[in-house]
Amino acid sequence: GAPQLLVRATGPVFIGAGVLGGVALGYYSTDARTFPRTLRGCYVLGSASLLLMCGATYSGLLDPAARSAALLVLMAAAGFATLGFTGVLFEDLARFPGIPPSYMLWIGYEIMLAFSVVLNMLASAEKR
Repeated sequence: GAPQLLVRATGPVFIGAGVLGGVALGYYSTDARTFPRTLRGCYVLGSASLLLMCGATYSGLLDPAARSAALLVLMAAAGFATLGFTGVLFEDLARFPGIPPSYMLWIGYEIMLAFSVVLNMLASAEKR
């Protein structure tokens, strides 16, 4: 089996890297003209890390300890990319002209929750 320390660390590593990624991207990406490039980079990094996680999990090429270590590193990359993407997205929403930033952020949050609920329901649906 996989070392329990690595297994238990995946959640905190994902969230920690995501928070650090959001702060770093917020600090270094203050010009709205760079948002599209930053969002594309986050999307590519997030997609690549998720695809590599699938490969590491289902390929059978790695022993359990190496697979857990690879998944931990890829979870950090995915957290940085996905939570950083969300941070930049909300920063961009707050700059929407003519609508108060708090209202735009609320709309963005509600849309994100709606997608999360649907995806959660699909992922947890019982197979018949």
